[in-house]
Amino acid sequence: MTPTTIDWTLPALSGGIGGYIDRLLGPGATAAEYAIQMLLPGAATIAAYFFAQEAFPAWPWWKLLIYCVLVFDIVGGIVTNATSSAKRWFHRDTQTWRDHLGFVALHIVQIAIVATLFRDLDWSYGVFLSAYLLSAAALILMLPLYLQRPVALFLVAMGMVLELYGWGPSTEVPWFTAFLLLKLLAAHLLREEPYRPA
Repeated sequence: MTPTTIDWTLPALSGGIGGYIDRLLGPGATAAEYAIQMLLPGAATIAAYFFAQEAFPAWPWWKLLIYCVLVFDIVGGIVTNATSSAKRWFHRDTQTWRDHLGFVALHIVQIAIVATLFRDLDWSYGVFLSAYLLSAAALILMLPLYLQRPVALFLVAMGMVLELYGWGPSTEVPWFTAFLLLKLLAAHLLREEPYRPA
C-alpha cells in the first residue's frame, strides 16, 4: 500500500486559466487525480453517447449534446468532489454552510433541464427533486460532523426510493437522480480527510 499522509495545507492558486481549474478541481491536485477526473467521466460520456445513438436515434443533435454534457458533468462531479484535493479546497476554513448550500442550489438548473427535455415537461419531478435535494443538504449541514456521513448516505438511498416509487424514473435518463444525489450529498457535502501521497 502506498504511504499516505493527511494534509489540509492549501497550495496557492495558479495564475490564469490554471486558477480556474484549481477552483474547480482543488489546487495541488496530483497527476493521478487529474487523470481519473478526465478518464472516468470521459469513458462514461463515450459509453453514454453510443448508448443514446442506439436507444434514442430520433434525438436531434443538440439533445444528444446536452445529454453527453450532463453525463460528463455529473459523473465528473462524483469523481472530482470525492478527491482529496477537492475536499481540502471545498472544506477550507473560509467555506460556510451558505457556500455549500449555494453550490447544491446551482444544480436546480440541471434538474430543470432534465424535467424539460428528458421527462416531457415534468414540473412536479423538478419541484419535488429540488425540494428534496435542498432539504437533504440543509439537514446534513446542520448535523454534527460525525453524523453527516451516515445520514447523507441514508438520504441518497431514500432519494433513489423516491425515484422508483414516487415520481418514477425517466426512461431517457434513469441514472440522473441517483448520480446527482451521489455527487452533491455524498461526494461534495461530506468533509473528509485530504489524504496525500507521503
